[in-house]
Amino acid sequence: LRPDVAIIGGNDNGGDPENHPLLQHMTYTNLSAILPFIGSYNPQMWCRKDGKHWTLFDKRNLRYTFCYDSFITPIAKYESPLLVDLKITDYCASNCSFCYQGSTKKGKVADFEVIKKTLDALKELKVLEVAIGGGNPISHPKFIEILEYAHSLGIVPNFSTRDISFNREKEALRRIGAACGNFAYSVDPGVNIEKLDQTIKSFNNVRAKASYGTPQLMNLQIFIGPGGFQIEEELLPVLRVAKENRRSVTLLGFKAVGRSVGVVPPYEAELPRGLVNVLLELKAKDKCPHVGIDTVLAKEIRYYLEDKGISEKLFTLEEGKASCYIDAVEKTIARSSFDAEKYPIDITNVSEIKTAYCSF
Repeated sequence: LRPDVAIIGGNDNGGDPENHPLLQHMTYTNLSAILPFIGSYNPQMWCRKDGKHWTLFDKRNLRYTFCYDSFITPIAKYESPLLVDLKITDYCASNCSFCYQGSTKKGKVADFEVIKKTLDALKELKVLEVAIGGGNPISHPKFIEILEYAHSLGIVPNFSTRDISFNREKEALRRIGAACGNFAYSVDPGVNIEKLDQTIKSFNNVRAKASYGTPQLMNLQIFIGPGGFQIEEELLPVLRVAKENRRSVTLLGFKAVGRSVGVVPPYEAELPRGLVNVLLELKAKDKCPHVGIDTVLAKEIRYYLEDKGISEKLFTLEEGKASCYIDAVEKTIARSSFDAEKYPIDITNVSEIKTAYCSF
């Protein structure tokens, strides 16, 4: 064992761990205080090493990177992405006004063999997760096979969609539930809350008998902005249902690309401050679900977060530090799915992917 690492607890001696003899002559960081999942047994935990930094991944949504030299020193850039956004189709029939992909009914689908070879390359790069998207990803004729292939490589596949028609097909639901980490259901403003509650409960049953540490299948994502949620009255009922069903919620910011080009967010002056206040008020009453935000929304509300004492360690403003975007339809790579600069490469080539990622 290292002389500068002390492992204490896990016995019946009792007492205050701060007074443990091993700690009396050490300047230390309490690792359990900064790793919220370390206090309970989790057979799903994975790890990866980038230089001096280690990343722990619980195969759900939680990753934590630290360095033994200094637990609080952030990593400047990972050697290869931890997560890759993988677009498998540009087809979608929803025609959402705020779609930054601009997907339509005429959109093409990516070749299945190309997708498999891309996933092979990502495995070699030690990618932990792929976020599968489109378009409407479940419209891809090989959608389930893509999930299963990623799973077979040890990569956790997740996806987002507003199309949950697969819930009516028992075998499809079983295979999706067995292969993917979880999926994010895109909630529309004005959604029928009672129906949403029933939908969540129906998906809860998919993994009702799963092993300890296995995540629930369905979480929620909410777009904040024009065409999406703009007022508290729309947002609060969804957050309430998510909390009651122990579902996490990801809030997405407005992206001025795709069909959103030229649209000026009318909520710019008021919503950021109001959103932070709403979430903190719910948290104080223990009525707030687990909430995540994307980098776009983080940039928009960062000063309100800082004003309320929210640690910058709990959100990120950067794209391309731990992730990248690969479009398997157009065979391009970018810093993010909403980045205007996309570069054509051989998306099945390990070296080309890594070189492009490291350039971001």
